[in-house]
Amino acid sequence: MARPTCTIVIPSRDCLNYLPTALATIELQGRSDLEVVVADDGSSDGTAGWLRARRNEGFDLVVLETGGIGPAAARNAAVAASSGRLIAFLDADDTWWPGKLDRQIAWADAHPETGFSFTDYIHVTPDGRTHGTCFEYWRCNWTSRPDGECFMLDDAEAKLLETNVVGTSTVVASRAAFERVGGFDVACRSAEDWDLWLRMAAIAPVAC
Repeated sequence: MARPTCTIVIPSRDCLNYLPTALATIELQGRSDLEVVVADDGSSDGTAGWLRARRNEGFDLVVLETGGIGPAAARNAAVAASSGRLIAFLDADDTWWPGKLDRQIAWADAHPETGFSFTDYIHVTPDGRTHGTCFEYWRCNWTSRPDGECFMLDDAEAKLLETNVVGTSTVVASRAAFERVGGFDVACRSAEDWDLWLRMAAIAPVAC
């Protein structure tokens, strides 16, 4: 079997009400070169059984049971069990626009030196109301591009230290860069994602 271009890592704990929609938006990407690793991190809502009953996905599905070790360690375990050359993160209660992965994978292919890329995202309540986008909220002038196209972020480490504007579910990362910095720091009591983006930005270019 050919190596997947991209592995999607999903940590999940008692999110069975949301997980099917998250997986459906992966299928909507319309790619046949994807691997999905779901780390069921101590769920009591039947998540693991539901996942193992699924068949005929448009992607390879790997299910881990990580027993409540927390999202940072669960994501690290999922990456360790994966084989994609790129790693995309998707939380179980988030969704993606169709075509989202195509644009970021195309960027990674054209710019293999990129440590990770990230995008804007929309805040949505459980009842479907929206509260604008992340970039609008933080009002970072460097995120604005009239053509909406990807760009390499100048002085990325400083910009990301100033404002935690990277949504984990928007990130597509180089496996090599992720492994070089040691993944998520499980000792962090919070903001382990922000910590990771800063460490990756210190060693490789970042695209927005």
